[in-house]
Amino acid sequence: MKIIFDHSQGKFTDTGDSLLEVYAQIEEETSEYMFDNGWLPCRNLWYQTKSSRLILNKISKRRQKELSKINITFEGDFNSIVHKALSFKKFEHQYLDETLALPHFKFFFDDCFCGIVNLVDSIPYYTFMIWDESNKNHSYGTLSYHYLIDKFYNEGLKYIYISEFYEQFSYKHTLPGFEYWTGTNWTSKYLP
Repeated sequence: MKIIFDHSQGKFTDTGDSLLEVYAQIEEETSEYMFDNGWLPCRNLWYQTKSSRLILNKISKRRQKELSKINITFEGDFNSIVHKALSFKKFEHQYLDETLALPHFKFFFDDCFCGIVNLVDSIPYYTFMIWDESNKNHSYGTLSYHYLIDKFYNEGLKYIYISEFYEQFSYKHTLPGFEYWTGTNWTSKYLP
């Protein structure tokens, strides 16, 4: 792989730390190798990050029951959900457009939540959630993970990758089968 150091978004902190972004261009590596070594895809490159994944297993009866109360479809009014979400939460349209440009599928919960899963050489990578915050009947975000755990476990896969794991995403450590990349290995030990 070819390593690329990007200083364009770099920062120098008050404590004297210099931060930069590290990207890679695949040469002979597989997507599986990249995911397994903490890289996540972005545009036509991969970036090194504190990535996270879920080891797939059967979901609990409680989560099965909660999911059974939700109308789950693969067709929905995507534009309406995006429009409603914009009034509550800002997200970067460019990132959404890049996500949609890659092989993916969408799933909908009760016509007020949409999840987008990219398929990188058939490896599931849960990249985007869009929801209407005025409808809070269920914990759609948390349940979306359980839905995907169940879906991909039943398809015989071992992992689903679930993007970065930093302080603002600390809720992920409570998900079943959670692991994150420390920079050298995968661990389930959450250290706040």
